[in-house]
Amino acid sequence: MTNETTIAAPASRNAPCPCGSGRRYKDCHGALAAPPTPTILDRLAGAATAAAAGDFATVARVCEEVLREAPGHPFALELLARREGEAGRTMAALALLLDAARGLPRHALPANIAYGIWSALNSAFVEAVSGQDATAAETRREAYRTWQAARSPGARDAPRGVAVVVVLAAATTPEAARITLDSLLTQTLPPSEIVVVTVGTSPAVPLVRARLDLLPFAARFAPEPAATLAAALDAGVAATTAPWLVAIEPPHAFAPRHLEALVAGVAGCGAHWGFSECALEPFGDVAPAVMATHAAANDATRTSIAKVETLGFAFLSQAFAPVGSGAVLFARSLHATLGGFRPLARHEFWDFCVRAMWESEPAHVMGKTYRHAVGAPEPASSKIERESAQVTIYRDYYARACREDSLSPNPFAPSLAHWGLQFVRRMFQVGHVLMVDLATLDYLRDRIGAIVEAAPPPVLSPGINLIGFAYGEFGLGESMRALARACTAGAIPFIVKDVDQQLATRQADRSVAHHLTE
Repeated sequence: MTNETTIAAPASRNAPCPCGSGRRYKDCHGALAAPPTPTILDRLAGAATAAAAGDFATVARVCEEVLREAPGHPFALELLARREGEAGRTMAALALLLDAARGLPRHALPANIAYGIWSALNSAFVEAVSGQDATAAETRREAYRTWQAARSPGARDAPRGVAVVVVLAAATTPEAARITLDSLLTQTLPPSEIVVVTVGTSPAVPLVRARLDLLPFAARFAPEPAATLAAALDAGVAATTAPWLVAIEPPHAFAPRHLEALVAGVAGCGAHWGFSECALEPFGDVAPAVMATHAAANDATRTSIAKVETLGFAFLSQAFAPVGSGAVLFARSLHATLGGFRPLARHEFWDFCVRAMWESEPAHVMGKTYRHAVGAPEPASSKIERESAQVTIYRDYYARACREDSLSPNPFAPSLAHWGLQFVRRMFQVGHVLMVDLATLDYLRDRIGAIVEAAPPPVLSPGINLIGFAYGEFGLGESMRALARACTAGAIPFIVKDVDQQLATRQADRSVAHHLTE
């Protein structure tokens, strides 16, 4: 018998098959393989193409077939949610997307599809809360403005002693340490004491030890090196006695008025903690593109601070509002209340501030008195650590803040109890859907649904709707604010709807903020 693997193809596929079967080659050994049966993902990819073209009849047919074969398939549910969203049925879309998210552990899907499901769920929450609970949110904003006006800087006398904790890491160079120490010498409000703590062994220790003896204020090393940054920070606090503290890591530095401005702006208004703005400075050979990236991120952070309902809301973000630890002043009593710092892969201060926000509303000190040194680009491993740290930080926070019976000591802390759906809106606007457990997401969906069902039909009142860049410090933004001023001068009712496009320009003009509505 002729072996099938040795059959040679004849010149024509219509010729008899060399195997002697009497059939044509194309019907025997030369038969083409049948096309593979499309997989579920292949079929759903076609449905996704149909959805992009607006053909939701095809989407429904394909997805319903797939769900009969694979009940709860997340991709099919996500595509059906798109249909519901396009039809304006946001709550139905939200329910489908929550089912899709619950089904992800049971189905092996490509990472891009799983990410798309979470992104769609996040967007659906934003859509669901848009325009809801607006009157109550404005009442809370007005209460916050009144409260802020009553605690203006200088309104209270407070202890002015401030200790500086200098943290030397294994990578801290003598030059970096010199920059930091030199900035401490120029302070218009000198530190009451300096404590130097080390994480491991630092090559900067000999220079710093020699310089401490020359400083005109109390300065010393902590007794022992620390194993982690969190332990070093706690050891530094324990080794000091001043009522106020600032921690800094070289090569970051302070402008001459930094400590004075922080104490006046934070202690002077009765806050327990607060932060300043920052100026970015290169350290070493830094490419212009790296500086530009950091500058854009810093501008975006400042814009976010200008736009949010409260300063605490600025900490519900993908970026750390104070930029660096040296921008933050905190009371010793607050450190004790929080139980110190937690080890979170160099995000200890971010975590500290988010926990502090629950206890006490921060103060924002205007002026770029903190000088943040920008070095080499962040390695990929650091980005992964940052994302992991953020999940820990915000999962802990949202576990408390998403409960209506959880009242924080800070009466303006971002939470469901204090801010209702305005808090939920911010949480999803910054893309924090992965930082909330599914049970809480289900609860939030039910809470939103109850408010939507109970809301009276909207009543339109006479007036003008101004839509534009409400905060933008550029021509189009100023033109819209000029129209707002004209309406005010002419006693013409108006509201403002902000177009939030995250533009890479400064957006911090709050002159029409109290007219904003959804």
